[in-house]
Amino acid sequence: MQRSLNELHTRTGLTASYAIRWGDSAVVIENVEPDQMYRVSPRLGVQTPLAECAAGVAMLAQDGAAVGDAGPDLSDAIEQTRRRGYAHDHEAHQGVRSVAAAVGYGGQDSGALVVTGLSFNLNAEAIDVVGPLLAEQAGLLSATVQAMLPVQGQPGNVGIA
Repeated sequence: MQRSLNELHTRTGLTASYAIRWGDSAVVIENVEPDQMYRVSPRLGVQTPLAECAAGVAMLAQDGAAVGDAGPDLSDAIEQTRRRGYAHDHEAHQGVRSVAAAVGYGGQDSGALVVTGLSFNLNAEAIDVVGPLLAEQAGLLSATVQAMLPVQGQPGNVGIA
């Protein structure tokens, strides 16, 4: 995970984070911050409802959330995330935007790589560049985690519960 965060931070110059799913919330557990006067970083350990953040939408899309159960805006965001491979905040919240891609390792056990920046340096054009980069790093991290951890449910293996 740390290698992916460092790579994202180096390539974007923005804050790179890792969030996990905690029930119906996303919780950021690690940040790699830029050395800039103006930087934004998600607060570690704060629970944010899945439907209210890019990391949560990315995890819902990865986990196969039933789109019919979500409201129309969330359903649309989940479908777009599945097509693109990454989620993003549609509106800047207090001048801050995030882009996220899910890291899957079985069932609802998932996480997300997240890049966060100010809305002026993480605008629509930047999202079009950062999103695919995040999706690529999330895919690499997913493959690494799946290769290192046994598959849940196979005889003799203990997977992530």
